[in-house]
Amino acid sequence: MNKLHLLLLLSSLYAFGSVTAEVGVALASNVAPVLSEEQVVSPKGWVELCHRNASSFVCSDALFKSLKSGYRYRSDIDGHGKVEYWVSQTDKYLLDGWFVGDCEDFALTLIDLALLYGLAKPEQIALVECINPGNTEYHHMVAAIGEIWFDPNQAELTRAETNACTPVKRMSLATHTWVKAKT
Repeated sequence: MNKLHLLLLLSSLYAFGSVTAEVGVALASNVAPVLSEEQVVSPKGWVELCHRNASSFVCSDALFKSLKSGYRYRSDIDGHGKVEYWVSQTDKYLLDGWFVGDCEDFALTLIDLALLYGLAKPEQIALVECINPGNTEYHHMVAAIGEIWFDPNQAELTRAETNACTPVKRMSLATHTWVKAKT
């Protein structure tokens, strides 16, 4: 478990009274390296902000950058011997701080982490299938929380209207039904 994951988890537990700051520090020292003076458990207000406003760039950006830094692309053919093989790499990422996969693996892992850390509710989350510019044969999958897209092909978070990828269909986590995307 890397330091960001530990901090997010401990911040959530602390914010909801599950652990005290002292217990959080003790847990941190038993699970990961002791936090430096610069690294502290997030203030209670920060966690509550993220729970109230999951689609804010502030909360989402930290998760996106952490996940992207541990992501290495590998096609399903190379990794699983199949054209398509969808799998969340959440356990691997939490244990090792990195994982390999393709765009839908990145999207599924991000969704699992957003739910785990309480950054979004299922009704706020969607998988979006889209077409990259200049390549109509290739599909690309991104995770969306509200109108914020978590696209592993981008360096930063994007909003749906500013992402170069053209949406084709989307599935809400609340309904598990794929529908034609609005363009």
